[in-house]
Amino acid sequence: MDPTKVSSSIGTTLPKVNDPKKGKEEDCHSPICEDAGNAIDAYRGWYENTMNKGNKDKSKNSSNDTSNNDSKNDNNGSSNTKNKTSFHMFVPMAPDRQQLGRHTWTLLHTQSVYYPEKPTDEEKQDMNTFLHVLAKVYPCKVCGADLQYLLEQYPPQLDSRNDFAYYMCVIHNKVNQQLNKPSFDCSLDSIYKRWRRDYTDDRHDIQEPNLDE
Repeated sequence: MDPTKVSSSIGTTLPKVNDPKKGKEEDCHSPICEDAGNAIDAYRGWYENTMNKGNKDKSKNSSNDTSNNDSKNDNNGSSNTKNKTSFHMFVPMAPDRQQLGRHTWTLLHTQSVYYPEKPTDEEKQDMNTFLHVLAKVYPCKVCGADLQYLLEQYPPQLDSRNDFAYYMCVIHNKVNQQLNKPSFDCSLDSIYKRWRRDYTDDRHDIQEPNLDE
């Protein structure tokens, strides 16, 4: 499909994402819907308990020699401090719904700009299946239901890389409109600059879509 036709096929007005048949946001009781602060506190407790248990086990197997014990205790103390520091520096925060959403959009946009320029029927089917399965198994059930609803209302445009990249940007903007967030520039040049690492400004083979928003 010509990218210039994608906008009209998607439509200019997005119905309420939370279809009454799908449930409401406040009905989300999954841990993914909790604030990330709660998740990181819980994980911190598990992490520190695990590290402390490991240090205690090492102490039980250590020599009874006083000097060795003193040395090991000092090492354990520095190890505990290092472990706590390592936790804050290297253990990523367990994501909440907003963080998961941002990373999911990153995945989807990146997939769209690396999608084949001339996909085979099998590649089209694979991507279509992936999008629907992702919506079905998404950890945030309310979010997944919203994505399923969007895919039903606006079927993925998978005839070419340009179609898919533009489609994904427009769909993202539809969601942002519902959340009162800013819209992205959906010119293909902007999309590729943002999401494709090998894209350069001197490319002139990108046919810009006619944005009818």
